[in-house]
Amino acid sequence: MENFRLLAHPWWVNLLLFVPLVAYFLFSRKRPQLTSRELLTAAVFALSFGFVEGAVAIDLGAAIGLLPGYARTLSDLARLSADLDRQPQPVSNLPPALMTIAS
Repeated sequence: MENFRLLAHPWWVNLLLFVPLVAYFLFSRKRPQLTSRELLTAAVFALSFGFVEGAVAIDLGAAIGLLPGYARTLSDLARLSADLDRQPQPVSNLPPALMTIAS
């Protein structure tokens, strides 16, 4: 508890606390005019990007050994992915858990 700091170091990082407050005041005066189509497009993009980000996070977790039952190094994963185009059946080298997420 002796290393606890209330404010971040460097000092300017603390200014990020004001971003939501400034955004609230800017948008409360004049609300942004979004059509239903723009809102739906943004929602679909956000959901699809969330799935991609989740798959990447799980793949990286597996690469550094954080995924239970699958412990390889990042260099092993890079070697396997570099050789994928030269192998007749490249999918067989990857673990089934990663293939479920990626597909």
